[in-house]
Amino acid sequence: MKKKLTAMVLAAAMVVTSLFTGITPVKAGTINWEKKEIPVINNIAEWENASAMFTNSISLLDRTDESVMDYVSFTLKQDSWVIMKANSSMVSSKDDGHETRVDVFSDASGAHKVMELEDQYFDSEEDSRITYGFLNKGTYYVSLVTIRSNYESFEGNINLTAAAIPCKKVINAKVKLNASKTKATVSFDDTLGTYARAVQY
Repeated sequence: MKKKLTAMVLAAAMVVTSLFTGITPVKAGTINWEKKEIPVINNIAEWENASAMFTNSISLLDRTDESVMDYVSFTLKQDSWVIMKANSSMVSSKDDGHETRVDVFSDASGAHKVMELEDQYFDSEEDSRITYGFLNKGTYYVSLVTIRSNYESFEGNINLTAAAIPCKKVINAKVKLNASKTKATVSFDDTLGTYARAVQY
C-alpha cells in the first residue's frame, strides 16, 4: 500500500509539472555547453547552504545593447525534484541594472523548455528568482542571457544555484494501521518544507 501510494503521488505531481513544458528554441549556431555538477541534497533545509552551480563575472557598459550569453549543462542520474535560483553578487558598478533570463531545456537543440526564471534588478522578491519542479533523469541544458536593462552599466557576478532531491526521497509516505486494522493514518516527511504547497496530492 505504501509503495503504491507513493508511486501514485509522484506520478500525479510529474504530470502537473509536464503541463508547463514550453517550446522555445535556442538561437541557431554551435553551442558549447559547459558541464556542471548539480548538487544532490536530502531535503530543502540543505538548499539554504547550497553554493552556486555556475558563476560568471561580467561587464555590461553604459549605452550599449550588448548581452552576455552563457550555456551550461547538468545531468540527473535519477528522477528528481529540482530547484534553481538566479541572482547577482559582487556588484562593483554604481547601479545594478542587469536582467538575467534563465531557460532550461531537455535537449541540446533547445527545442523543449522545461523551466524558466528571471533575475531582475528592480524586483526585490526572492521568490521571483526561484523556480522548481520535477524532472526526469537525463541531461539538461541551461541558457543564461544577461542584458543591461536600464541606463547604467553593470559590473558584477551573475550566479545560478541549483540542487536536486531524488524523487524517492521527496514523498516518503508512512502508513500506520490501528489495532483492529480498520483505519490507517498516512503521513509524509517534510522533505520540501513550504515548497510542498506546489505539489498536488
